[in-house]
Amino acid sequence: MAALGRRLAVGHIGIEIRLPCVGRSQKQNTNSLFRANFECQNIQPWSTQLAGRASLTTQMEGYKLGDNLPGIDQVLTKDGQKTLAEVVEGYKFYAIYFSAHWCPPCRNFTPVLSQFYEEVNKDGAKNLQIVFLTSDKDDAAFQGYYETMPWVAVPFDFEGKQAVKQQHGVQGIPMLPIFNSQGVKIVENGRQVVHQAQGEGKQSDLIATWSA
Repeated sequence: MAALGRRLAVGHIGIEIRLPCVGRSQKQNTNSLFRANFECQNIQPWSTQLAGRASLTTQMEGYKLGDNLPGIDQVLTKDGQKTLAEVVEGYKFYAIYFSAHWCPPCRNFTPVLSQFYEEVNKDGAKNLQIVFLTSDKDDAAFQGYYETMPWVAVPFDFEGKQAVKQQHGVQGIPMLPIFNSQGVKIVENGRQVVHQAQGEGKQSDLIATWSA
């Protein structure tokens, strides 16, 4: 477990250290919420990590769609390429899914997120659209991973991926910031709440919470 990170709490101050995931399966606790705490990430200097985390509290809210996904005009869908505006039109919420096939926690979470997505959008409902932004190393890995997902994806060759990650303070994956239809970020990382709602069968309750 040490390879996945430790947390040391002193009073009310938390110091968190995470190490990169290796390319093999890790022994994991059977508790789903415990698994959901794992992250894969690249090691960065402490000054960079602290600055990135601090920036999360100072980011402006009320972003429009293009501000949350700058430079992205076209996305991949199961029905071919479409405009970003077209695929999110009419949805109450949308999320950016930062993930990669090489990351074991991502591969664990993706089926859970897929089930949640299909449940909240069943019978023609348009509650949540998800835009996948990959951290895979090559197009083949990206394509193979995207085949397992029911939502839309930013093309692998999009050159602004790192800028989007930096804008949203991505330090580890999987990460799932969620926005309302006006583009206001309502959840910094929906990974754990989605995992819990799906496990407890409370998908509609979570959507209602976001709508409140």
